[in-house]
Amino acid sequence: MEAKGSINCYREFKPTGPASPKKIWTMNLTNGVTPFILVVNKVEYSSEMYRLRGESIVISRVWYRPTGPEFANLHPSVQDHVLNGGLLHTDDFGVKCYYSQVPEDFEAFQQICQTTYGKRKSTIPGE
Repeated sequence: MEAKGSINCYREFKPTGPASPKKIWTMNLTNGVTPFILVVNKVEYSSEMYRLRGESIVISRVWYRPTGPEFANLHPSVQDHVLNGGLLHTDDFGVKCYYSQVPEDFEAFQQICQTTYGKRKSTIPGE
């Protein structure tokens, strides 16, 4: 898991040619897992893997853990992502976030999730 306060750069993904100058800077409001590919306004950005290069940094998106009520309205696959340590992103810097420090131990994390979000639902059809 990445630490609370981690800053990352996502660069517009171009499979060929020179690197794109378009970037999105993000910061984690709590510890958790973020994806390698970020899609914003139908544009794909790939992570620079937390390698900061002394550039001017302007945070434009934050990663956060959803509150219980927000979690209840998420698609089941996104709920599964959150229950496995995943964070959500937004450009709303006033987002309400579940801030508790998440333990590295998966079982302890699952206990916190069950307390915050309720019992885990299966994402497998028919279960």
